[in-house]
Amino acid sequence: MSRWAQILTFSAGFVLAFGGTAVLGYLGQSPWWLWGLFVLFGIWIGQLPALKQLDPKLTTLAAYAFPFLLLWLASNPEPSGTIKTFVFQMVLGVIALAAIVSLIGEISVYGKQPTMRPVFRALVPLFVCCWLVAFFSSSTGAGHHMVDALMKALRMDQDEAQTVVLIFRKSMHFLFYGCFGWFGYRLAIRGGAAKQAVLLGLAVVLMHASFDEIRQSGYGDRTGSFWDVCLDMAGASGFVLSAAALSKRQNLGRPKSKFGSGDAPESSSGV
Repeated sequence: MSRWAQILTFSAGFVLAFGGTAVLGYLGQSPWWLWGLFVLFGIWIGQLPALKQLDPKLTTLAAYAFPFLLLWLASNPEPSGTIKTFVFQMVLGVIALAAIVSLIGEISVYGKQPTMRPVFRALVPLFVCCWLVAFFSSSTGAGHHMVDALMKALRMDQDEAQTVVLIFRKSMHFLFYGCFGWFGYRLAIRGGAAKQAVLLGLAVVLMHASFDEIRQSGYGDRTGSFWDVCLDMAGASGFVLSAAALSKRQNLGRPKSKFGSGDAPESSSGV
């Protein structure tokens, strides 16, 4: 991509973000933390040598951001008022179309480059985790829904149901973000950043776990907690460090090739 094409691309992105902020602000939503997350994820993607070129980087970022934005907005309460409701639905439709186009573009780009397919296969589960955070960090994922369901289905009293839900939700936090970190670690390896894979795996969890808790603090039926971020990072650390240790053990157990130990292609891609 030429210098002028890059300038036009970033200028268009700035204009879209400015316009999107104005529209979402009119609908009563504050997207600033969302834009911050997108910038951080764009920087994260830029650490992968396989995605250093601007074209695949922007395609990947668009395939991540538009579905994330769609799920984030869809999980927010619909604004009251005929005009605002109409605008909300129109914006949802436009973003949904953009999400579909960006995903088709992503599949097309990686389909034309067979060497990039391992990267694409590693991107998919990571993106799914990101999109789940976008949807369930709102009131949709509030614990009282589960408490009410347990009280009705199992005839529990409220205290018992709250205890069961608390244990279940904290366990799911640990396991979900553990898998999240492992997916980030695996993508980093397949993207050519094996030396930074542990750091990148933990970083992608930190940025999304922080966004999750910050967003939760804006809802009356949810609370943002620094300790939940610590729990999420504990899960990510456990999974990522275990994967790194297993990968190192597997590499040490392999006979060195005639070119040395440093050229084993995707040596940890199966972790």
